[in-house]
Amino acid sequence: MDRKIVFYLGHPTLMHQYEPVLRLLPRDLVALAARRRDGEYRFAFEVGERLGLACYVAEGLIGASSREFILLTHHAKAFQEIGPGYRLEQIARHHALVPYSYGVLDDTLFAPGNKELYGAYEVIFCNGPYQADTLRPHTPAKLIQIGYPRYDRLFTDPPDRDSLMTRFGCDPSKRTIVWLPTLPSNGQWCSVPKFAAAMSRLASIYNIILKLHPDDRSSGELARSCGFTMVITDPTDNIELFAVADFCVCDYYGSAFGALYADLNLLLFNTGDPVPNLADGVLRSFIPNLDAASPIEIERILGDRELWREQKLRRQAVRQVMYAPYYGTSSEVMASAIKGLPRLMGL
Repeated sequence: MDRKIVFYLGHPTLMHQYEPVLRLLPRDLVALAARRRDGEYRFAFEVGERLGLACYVAEGLIGASSREFILLTHHAKAFQEIGPGYRLEQIARHHALVPYSYGVLDDTLFAPGNKELYGAYEVIFCNGPYQADTLRPHTPAKLIQIGYPRYDRLFTDPPDRDSLMTRFGCDPSKRTIVWLPTLPSNGQWCSVPKFAAAMSRLASIYNIILKLHPDDRSSGELARSCGFTMVITDPTDNIELFAVADFCVCDYYGSAFGALYADLNLLLFNTGDPVPNLADGVLRSFIPNLDAASPIEIERILGDRELWREQKLRRQAVRQVMYAPYYGTSSEVMASAIKGLPRLMGL
């Protein structure tokens, strides 16, 4: 092992989170690792070539002769994806956590039986004060607030809206809804089954771009039958979707918090399932959310200009609690912190 810090690339979408930071780090300091199976290593290797980074086979790190490096993972069970029973301590001596998305962190940390898994982490990167304050009583790890690096470009070099509207097949005379449902888990939380019919009734009034979670294998047929402007099933960067959105509709987990960070008009769909984590519950106390799949009610909310004026003020207050104020510079903040990890951990 000739690198001091290794980013575990457990899913291709993690590159939206990591790449802005990796571009700012010395090439002799960091490397990537990915599983050999399912084409993930090939993807990671291509990313590594593009960025000039070494890329390791994750399975090869288990039992390696040296564990004197820092492993960055997106959740504590990451290496159990390789094989049951693997623990972080078997891979490297030092660990830092970079949560994949808001909500996932407290969801997994506080789940029964998971807390001990997080004992290996010496550093946890947090999006902002709420996350840090929530975690502080439960972990001895150093908590570093970084904002949201993957969305820096929205503030420094936003994509061209007109060209994206053309690419997504949108009618420029209509307002655009971007719908970002989460991955269904045992039939829960994904809003497509409950709300697809209601949203299809609005397809003649709005441009509707539906991006399914890239791992969602169950919602595509229904989604494509609804007459939406576009249905996306690949890991298209949400930055491009946020650039065209007049409204963003979400249900649970990361996309809703990304839309909040981008200060978009945000509407949440409730599927009737238990709210999966603390942060999603908090978000629903501030952001409009719907239980009923009614096209009339959805249209009423979207058309309520006074509501959205009030929401603009509310979002500003919520963003101060949820996010560190590094809009456009989060990548630099995180890169600087990562450069300091070897010193912090005694390497």
